Amino acid sequence: MQHFKLTVVQANAILDMRLRTLTGLERQKIEDEYTELIKTIAELEDILRSARRVAEIVKADALDIKKRFGDKRRTAIVPLEDEFAIEDMIPDTPVVVTSTVGGYIKRVSVDTFRAQNRGGRGVIGIANLRREDVVQNFFVASTHKHVLFFTSKGRAYRLRAYEIPDSTRQARGTALVNLLTLPPGESVTAIFPITNFEDDKYLVMVTRRGVIKKTSLADFVNIRKSGLNAIDLDESDELLAVDLSDGSRDIILATRDGMAVHFSEKDVRPMGRNARGVRAITLGPGDSVVAMDVEEPDRREVLIVTSRAFGKRTPIDEYRHTSRGGKGVKAFAKERDIGFVIDQILVRPEDEILLITSGNQVIRIRVAQIRRAGRSTKGVRLQRLDEGDEVVAVTNLGEQVKQIEEIIGETPDPGK
Repeated sequence: MQHFKLTVVQANAILDMRLRTLTGLERQKIEDEYTELIKTIAELEDILRSARRVAEIVKADALDIKKRFGDKRRTAIVPLEDEFAIEDMIPDTPVVVTSTVGGYIKRVSVDTFRAQNRGGRGVIGIANLRREDVVQNFFVASTHKHVLFFTSKGRAYRLRAYEIPDSTRQARGTALVNLLTLPPGESVTAIFPITNFEDDKYLVMVTRRGVIKKTSLADFVNIRKSGLNAIDLDESDELLAVDLSDGSRDIILATRDGMAVHFSEKDVRPMGRNARGVRAITLGPGDSVVAMDVEEPDRREVLIVTSRAFGKRTPIDEYRHTSRGGKGVKAFAKERDIGFVIDQILVRPEDEILLITSGNQVIRIRVAQIRRAGRSTKGVRLQRLDEGDEVVAVTNLGEQVKQIEEIIGETPDPGK
């Protein structure tokens, strides 16, 4: 009694029970368990026969796991150091990288341009002729090369060419905002490939308010994923153009109102990344810089295009050297019917250009068809535009097509 903590009355009641009654209690328990087991078996067999019920249970379990353990990953998955680099697994092959006016980028194999039908007049690698799909930057690189991106807010980003998604000729590509951590309202203004970050190479940067800066390429060897500050901009200014140079070439700037300044790059001393730069040109009221070119030995003509599709090509020798920071010389006649200057490009007669208009028109013109004219003339009409339509961008196809030709050993059709 003390062991089971029973009272005298309880102990006597148990002793008065027949052995049959005590045995029946255990038997009833076994029968109840058997009945429950039979029900469970029937339920499980019904579940196995019903795909719907299986899916419902899996869904319920997954939702329960998500609710209990669905927090953000706290560990980062990174390549194992000192073992191998991702570059070791990717062949170093030539590719063509294109970016569009609408902010899309892609890479395709150079072999894509081999043995295509001739005579096409489409836009490079893109079948759709909407303005946002028109190619703005187009260059040949290898998959291991670095590709530098510069934004309107003066930040620099870097990707390896193989990190740019591979695509087909007809595809638009991937939005740059999905590859670079671009803040809202910031756009990419310059893209070009780099093999090595050499000390004897410089990046020349120009802003819309006429500030120029030269910085050693080696200063950009360690660019973070979130970007790197490339130039200190004034509040109302933005980075317009960036180009690569050896530090000894000439610079030509063009403004919206048709002025130009031509001076030696040696007039600009090298500066650090966070420096503001120095004045390249003194702008008139309401004027702004629209283009900057680093002079090249094989391109001795300056092509200027206006918003109303007027253009001309002028020998570079007609642009006399002036002091950095001066007002420059007249490069285009300022007349109301021809609009304002959109872009300036250094060209060869054998080059081709694309004119892109606000009305989604894409015009392809051979440079040799554009008449040579004096520096202060208004040029000739390149295309008749509809009322309210105007040119918004100009792209030179010449150098890129030449590079592809050298690689594949034949003349590619840029329209394909």
